[in-house]
Amino acid sequence: MNNLRNTLLQQDGLDPKGVTELELSQFRTLLAREQKRARKLCWLMQIPMWFFLVAMIGLITSESLLETLNIPFVTASGLVMFGIWIVIIFWIRRFGPRVKQSQDRILSLKRKLPEQVDQKLKGIPLVARHEETKLVFWPGVLLATLLAISLAVIAGNTMWWLLTGSFWHSGIIRQIIIPILVVGFIIRVGLTSPISSLKALESPDLRFWIAVPRITYAPIPRVFWRTGVVGFLGLMGFIGFMSFFLFFQGNDVYGRAMAAMKEARSIHAIGYGFEEGQRVKGSEIRYEQGKGTHIQWFRKEQIINMYDDGQYRYEHEQSKKYVVKRKSKNPLLPRELTDLPRYLKWTRRDPDRDKHVETVVQGNVRGVMYKCYKREDSKTLSLMWVERASGTPRFRSYEEYRRVDERWEQVELVEIDYDQPMDLVMPPEVFEQQGIKIVEPETVSQAEYSLDRALATTEVLGLTFAVQDLKRWGDTLLLTCSVRATDQSLKELKDAGISDSPSPRPTVHGVFYPGSWWQRREDGSVEERPYSIVVLGKLHQDNVYTVWYAMLPKADWPGQDKEVDICGYVHIRNALQKLRRDQGLKLNGGFHPLLTLDIPQAETSLAQLSAYYQSLAPKVVEVMHSQRLFVSEARDMSAKEFQQHLEDLLLGLRPIQETWDKTGPNLTIELVDEKDRPVRGARLGSHLRHSVQGDYEWIDNRGQHVEASISDDQGRVTLPGIRLFGARAARDSISCLYV
Repeated sequence: MNNLRNTLLQQDGLDPKGVTELELSQFRTLLAREQKRARKLCWLMQIPMWFFLVAMIGLITSESLLETLNIPFVTASGLVMFGIWIVIIFWIRRFGPRVKQSQDRILSLKRKLPEQVDQKLKGIPLVARHEETKLVFWPGVLLATLLAISLAVIAGNTMWWLLTGSFWHSGIIRQIIIPILVVGFIIRVGLTSPISSLKALESPDLRFWIAVPRITYAPIPRVFWRTGVVGFLGLMGFIGFMSFFLFFQGNDVYGRAMAAMKEARSIHAIGYGFEEGQRVKGSEIRYEQGKGTHIQWFRKEQIINMYDDGQYRYEHEQSKKYVVKRKSKNPLLPRELTDLPRYLKWTRRDPDRDKHVETVVQGNVRGVMYKCYKREDSKTLSLMWVERASGTPRFRSYEEYRRVDERWEQVELVEIDYDQPMDLVMPPEVFEQQGIKIVEPETVSQAEYSLDRALATTEVLGLTFAVQDLKRWGDTLLLTCSVRATDQSLKELKDAGISDSPSPRPTVHGVFYPGSWWQRREDGSVEERPYSIVVLGKLHQDNVYTVWYAMLPKADWPGQDKEVDICGYVHIRNALQKLRRDQGLKLNGGFHPLLTLDIPQAETSLAQLSAYYQSLAPKVVEVMHSQRLFVSEARDMSAKEFQQHLEDLLLGLRPIQETWDKTGPNLTIELVDEKDRPVRGARLGSHLRHSVQGDYEWIDNRGQHVEASISDDQGRVTLPGIRLFGARAARDSISCLYV
């Protein structure tokens, strides 16, 4: 060791025999300073571990928040592990070399001090050197690996037992692999370190020491650390994925249970609620591999059916005459099944409630043990039974209780069977057999009202305006128009990177408000072709705005029955509005006209119009809910009821004079009390107030006194028509006073 000390001193330009006590004191000062720096760096190296602990505690305690945000627990866990690995590797890359540098300096300073030369290194050396050859102490490697594995298994299962009341048997393999990788990493660091930094052996026993040339190892190519941000993030992504796979896939309860559901040939689950202690069927679930899923919900007198074949989802309410077909967004997995594994993550074993059940498999009776898992708090008790006989756990039963008056009252029961014979009939056959029509709300804008089916189109303000349909009923015109962004506008939006903000409601790039044709003459007067207009409905879908409306002429002009001018106001919305505003372009405008079309000579009957609009009603209502024509009730109206509903709206276009002619100049009504007896002497008027004499008097909107109408002996009273149809009628009210 003295030779090593002399060599190190000579490398620093010092004569080993001429080293003064002052120089040795400086070495000791440098050693103390470097040891202090090393301790500080070691504390910094522990920060990722504390970050890991805080992140896991936060993940465990935020499960209810994740559920509220509709974020799957496994997804959140994977993201947390990904973040942890990023922090750990970033930290190691930043401070690891500093720790190694500090350790090398400390070792070098100790070897220069006479009191430190003969001091033996603590611990078991895993890598050492003999002359110019590196050696690996294989018993030490084996012992270190066993200690690391034992620590990982004990710590992991202790944590799992505290959370679930059972041991994590299937996780032991991963608990073994990770310590082996860690020890291998430590050995690799020693083998790639400078040979001068290793402990020198005088005469190693070759039975326990293996020369490095016998061990093949591949150093990490430097190119991986020189690829910049892209390469570093790629490596982080791979490590995050492996972390997700090792820690959160296929654990004894969660991942394997979900895998069991996917492997099952069939699943049949029935859910019950409880009313006055009696169980009531609330839902039934059928799943057949290769076909799909069928769920039934029972809501008092209503039955709701939902089917999903992996491509489309079908929803049908018993009271409706149609079924809604939409594209599947996620596999239709029953909530009762998908939620149970999440609850099992935090349950404890309850052997006292285990069940021994006899089942028939291929004609043979065999006994199966259903193991019980319990989750309990002050208000809720959940019991879950899991079958493990087949090696893959399967959920068999679920019970939930709530505490009522210091006792547990059952509120839910779910029973599940697997691999039972099943012949599940899926849509469209199941609805064809029942004579129920299928509607697809998603096809209205792009299929029924695509541009290639339009009667006429024009481009305004970066939008394509199209007249999709024009029908005539008497002198009433019924139109369907659409507005959507042009291809050029869509390209400009994409190039500019502008998109619509996320919204629960469908967004569109523009809207259209129908109006009448007019123009100003040179003398300043206005020439117009006025229409009474009523909007029957509108639809926002796939960035297309569709509007249905009816028009009735309010005057006569030449060519009125030959052609119609499609006029109105166009307004830009959402992302296209931002783009055109940035470009300094116009955002809205009135167009008189946008298009001119010939009026159909063939008249469409009211029955034909009603059938046409009624076929659209379910599709429109499922997207936009209640509107003037497409009200929610329209989905369930009979053909006769819907036709009357449409006729009432179209009659509303008629001038007030026509309504006056039908009712007459006066309106007679009969007043009766709560016992259906005529009310005599009741006074009806506009606004009622106290008079100066303490009596009541009636006034009009201008505060002028008016005479009240008085009911006769039969309770009849007549109101002037002007009160109902005059210019001020919309702002008027009628008060009734009787004693």
